[in-house]
Amino acid sequence: MLEAGSTAYLVAKYLKACSLVLDGEQGCVRMHDVIRDIAILIASSGDGQDSAISLMGNEICNLPDELSITDVSILGELKKLEVLGMRESVIEELPEEIGQLTNLRMLDLTMSAYIATIPSNVLSGLSKLEELCMQQSFADWGKKVEGEDDKTNASFDELISLSFLNILKVDISDAECLPKNVGNPFYRSMNVQLSKNTISPFSRALLPDTTINMLPDLFNSTVTERVEKIIYTEPRSLTDILMEYNHGKLHGLKFLHLQECREMVTLMNTETRVPNKPVLKSLEELHVFYWDRLQQLCVGELLQGSLGNLKLLEIEQCEGVADAPVPSNLLQRPQNLEVLIVCATGMVYIFKSQGLEQEETVLTKLREMKLENLPELTNILNGPVQPAMFHNLKTLAISKCNKLTTLFTFDVAQCLRQLEELWAEECHSLDKLFGLSKGSIVQDDEIIFPQLKNFALQSLSKLTSVLAGSALLCPSLEYLHVLDCPEFLTSTSDFHSNIQVQVNNEQHFLLLTGTKPEISQEFTKHNTYILIQKVFHTTVPYNIL
Repeated sequence: MLEAGSTAYLVAKYLKACSLVLDGEQGCVRMHDVIRDIAILIASSGDGQDSAISLMGNEICNLPDELSITDVSILGELKKLEVLGMRESVIEELPEEIGQLTNLRMLDLTMSAYIATIPSNVLSGLSKLEELCMQQSFADWGKKVEGEDDKTNASFDELISLSFLNILKVDISDAECLPKNVGNPFYRSMNVQLSKNTISPFSRALLPDTTINMLPDLFNSTVTERVEKIIYTEPRSLTDILMEYNHGKLHGLKFLHLQECREMVTLMNTETRVPNKPVLKSLEELHVFYWDRLQQLCVGELLQGSLGNLKLLEIEQCEGVADAPVPSNLLQRPQNLEVLIVCATGMVYIFKSQGLEQEETVLTKLREMKLENLPELTNILNGPVQPAMFHNLKTLAISKCNKLTTLFTFDVAQCLRQLEELWAEECHSLDKLFGLSKGSIVQDDEIIFPQLKNFALQSLSKLTSVLAGSALLCPSLEYLHVLDCPEFLTSTSDFHSNIQVQVNNEQHFLLLTGTKPEISQEFTKHNTYILIQKVFHTTVPYNIL
């Protein structure tokens, strides 16, 4: 089925290139009327033995008496059926007759939320099944059928017995559903895909609501140790992410999401748990959401190499972080950080660089930074500027930071040689974008932003100038947007652009405002990742290997 899916994609791409089909809604194509008539003619000339049936997303108002939107047992008569799609169906029980479809290779019951019963030995009869999709659907594997003491739902072991199963997307309501003894089939190579609109491309994920040491040891050794992605949402008993890392041997972990971790005040504390080697060295994305008790991301020192591959750091709705999310002890480690997003927190600073060696380089690869709704923020950087700091920053978006009087000091502005887009809005104390640090004097008469193309300033009631006492040269500036900035009197000629600058171009401004919140589309455009959902009443997609 995997090969068939890939072939179908390539065929559809080829047909579109030949103008034989048109783009349709997500995941679909549209036929020209003439092409449709020819397809129907060709199909009707065959032997009439269908090998696939799909009942999803249709507008059928009435079905034949033999086939209702609640009784699909008649499908058991289609002995040669290979693909059965019943997404968002309203059936309450998977009929036993489905088990007679011994040629079925793909069964899709995604988002069929009404299914409460799958009788035993139904799924195990689908001996040729290669793909089973049931996320946001049935989840009570192996449990007693409500109201029928002598009847039990299909167990998870039935899935393990399917020797051809390659893609599995299901929900699990309780860890007790997981098999205690797993044989060789559990080690089969699984190529797993989940829904679109996912966050990352990683293919093996775990979404528990408790700690890893609460999962069965065999599950950890066969699944957890191989995960690339973990999402914690209101996890019970989670107090130490480093303990999770060590216990689960999460050496390949690339994506970590933590949300509402009510028993933790620090993400990583090396003073209570001293690591003997680098931690989270494969991690590429770290997302921290809705975590009011969080005070610091890191206490103590991380060994060299820790977080060495981190590319994206996102912190949102964490009111407990009152100082800086990236202090000097953490600032040293993510040498490959590319994107930083901080929204709706109570912090005073973003970075603190005190105590770093004078020539130590940090944040040299940071290229996108979004800071939004930070009412207590007074400085983005607290401390000296390190060599090449922010040297590769290309996009800077600042909004709703009402205590911020300047974005950066003059010496930081000198580092922004690669900046292409600068956006500032609703920062009502901001009087200059770049100012002098205490005790410093202006040494240069001008600062050059050679790559700056888009410059947007909106609702900045106190803004008077870009720089304190110096000129800002932007030879590549194309678009300048200045809206609701009554004290800002700078003209386009003050930027010394080599291009005719377009001022308040409405079409371009709408384009900017439409894309501004999605600061890093590279991290959101991937469409594939993974599988088994809902362990402990939340979701647990994981890859069976």
